[in-house]
Amino acid sequence: MEEQFEIEDFSYEGRSFSMEVSYEWEVSNDGIGPYEYWGAKCNDKGRDYAEVDNWAIDNLVEYLEDGTEVDILESDPLFKQIHDAIEGEVLRHADSIEIDTSGPHEE
Repeated sequence: MEEQFEIEDFSYEGRSFSMEVSYEWEVSNDGIGPYEYWGAKCNDKGRDYAEVDNWAIDNLVEYLEDGTEVDILESDPLFKQIHDAIEGEVLRHADSIEIDTSGPHEE
């Protein structure tokens, strides 16, 4: 599945940026399933969550102090630095996805 969201007013090294981010995700589960413990049969069904497979910045803009907007190209080393700096934002966004557990999961 795919998600998209915007990050506005992202501050990095005293500079201000906005960007569109897209990522692919799939449903994962942190449970171990059926198990036996000291003769008791148990089942740890765990929790379903969105696991990010890959993500990308679709549009990166820097806002200069004079009000000018500058597009940052993917070939610019700053693009990679921002990409790495927003990883936590992407993971937090994925954590906010509500997983529908009422039926079979899409593979």
